[in-house]
Amino acid sequence: MQRVRLDRLMSNLGYCTRSKVKGVLAKLQVRVDGKIVPARTVVDPKTVTIAGENIKYYPPISLAFHKPAGYICSSKREYEGAKLVFDLLPPELRMLKDPPLFLAGRLDKNVTGLLIMSQNTQLIENLMGSKSQPERRFGKEYLVKTHLPFQGDEKKLFASGKIKLIGEDEALLPAEFEVIAHKENTAKVTLYEGVYHQITRMFRAIGNRVDWIHRVRVGPVHLGDLEEGQFRMLTEKEMNDIEKNRPKKGSPAPPMASLDDMAGQSLKKVNPGSS
Repeated sequence: MQRVRLDRLMSNLGYCTRSKVKGVLAKLQVRVDGKIVPARTVVDPKTVTIAGENIKYYPPISLAFHKPAGYICSSKREYEGAKLVFDLLPPELRMLKDPPLFLAGRLDKNVTGLLIMSQNTQLIENLMGSKSQPERRFGKEYLVKTHLPFQGDEKKLFASGKIKLIGEDEALLPAEFEVIAHKENTAKVTLYEGVYHQITRMFRAIGNRVDWIHRVRVGPVHLGDLEEGQFRMLTEKEMNDIEKNRPKKGSPAPPMASLDDMAGQSLKKVNPGSS
């Protein structure tokens, strides 16, 4: 069984928040192999007891989901008729509460492709990487079709790390660009950060515009032949590969938001094909 930090385990089981876990461990007589251990100890859940009873623990669910166009990355329906990505999940997944499913980033309403959802907040933190350690960020790979033909300098421009978007103070991190088909104006773009409508704004900055965007990979997780609206559980290898990307001790974790917290961002005006 997957090992987990004791304070995170107690939080995931709904007993307390991690900030309150020390008092709860004593109050509930929590033991690991019959012993009292510090809250941050990494444990096998099978060895944990509460008041002498083994806990009922199920490993956090982590899944890959193929988002169709027209669906919003939120669990809160802000207006009648809004279609949410969670509408496409079976009831037993929609109703998860302790903890709920979180999204590792999001896709805008008209963007299709790979979303990763998980109850495991550490997995999401590892997947999103650390702002202070950009070399540990996973690439996010997209297929993109533009309205105008490529000019031939896109690869150099994207890799330069000098593109600065309107309204942003800093230049973007270097990104990868590879032409798939010149005649169809299609390319593969790999990003290492998440800026609002980033791909759309990058192409706009170099005099082009985007017709559609489709995400096919996030780090070690590939969309593959997963059909629209369908999901699969992450494999053990995928989760292990994500775990290897754990930020070094002392680096700040990326901000975590529940799906409800993300609702406001999700409902901003979205341009077709935005990312």
